[in-house]
Amino acid sequence: MKLKSITAATLLFLAGAWLASEANADTLFESGAKWSYYKGNDHPSGGDLEWAEPDFDDSDWPSGASPIRYGDGNGGTVIGDMRNTYSTMFFRRTFTVPNPAQISALDLLVDYDDSHESGNVETFALANPGQYLVDGKNLIAIMGFNINLTSSDFMMDAELRSYRPDKSPPKVVSLNPPPGNVSLLREITVRFDEQVTGVDADDLWLNGDPAVQLRGGNKSWTFT
Repeated sequence: MKLKSITAATLLFLAGAWLASEANADTLFESGAKWSYYKGNDHPSGGDLEWAEPDFDDSDWPSGASPIRYGDGNGGTVIGDMRNTYSTMFFRRTFTVPNPAQISALDLLVDYDDSHESGNVETFALANPGQYLVDGKNLIAIMGFNINLTSSDFMMDAELRSYRPDKSPPKVVSLNPPPGNVSLLREITVRFDEQVTGVDADDLWLNGDPAVQLRGGNKSWTFT
């Protein structure tokens, strides 16, 4: 089979499939960041959501580096009086966004306990950031719950990442096997100049038929 004759058509399909696949990422605040927090012996704003508003006065709240925790994790701020006393924590911190109109997506990465195994970071996709981000100072507020008063541990640590659309399509930097004549073609490995996502096996077609299996990730993908 002559691979060179199918390469041009195949790569044209790939370029169209991943035209804006991977966005440029920035970290708005990192894990280990400092948070203001309120211990849930009572509610900081009488049961409503005023505590989560930007103009709420939290100047008398204590603050500390995350993870904010007891009985689990390492470093950060230890809250030694939570067990058997209160099961809720309120967290606030500000972060700066210079050009919110350029942000197309947000991911909130949270490492937490209880009702979740700490060390396994969970990602929460925050849709439509243009509806709530403002130019300059922004606020994030998190409410953390322990499963019960006697729980042996509690932890909260978070990181916020923003994404800007990548308007330049990724480029193919290599093919394996390279263009030329091959006696038997079982797979094709495509390597790009940047990370791509959203790849499916049937994104690559050969002689009118899609690939049936896919493995790899980041910059390198192998179709069979």
